[in-house]
Amino acid sequence: MTENKPRPGLKTPAQQAGSSSRFYNGELKLQNRPISALADHLEGMFQRPVVDDTGLTDNYDLTLQWSDWKQRKLETLKSTLSEQLGLELVKRREPIEMLVVEKVN
Repeated sequence: MTENKPRPGLKTPAQQAGSSSRFYNGELKLQNRPISALADHLEGMFQRPVVDDTGLTDNYDLTLQWSDWKQRKLETLKSTLSEQLGLELVKRREPIEMLVVEKVN
């Protein structure tokens, strides 16, 4: 996920304590969270790695409204991210570190 251009949908939060994440009926709300939290949500939905490559280090408040989230249409999500948040998903291949946990007998 890379930064495309700034959008009003990506706001630096007011000085507030705590943070939250909520996804309900096609609306993802993040409050006082880093962009990597958005990448984590998308990774969970698509069951494939999503890497935050935006370079954004602050916490943000954002609302992403994705109309066909049940179908998990990647093309619609790409345009939604671009239009609402100025972010883009870029498909690429790269090595990813993984931690494998095995049961000890």
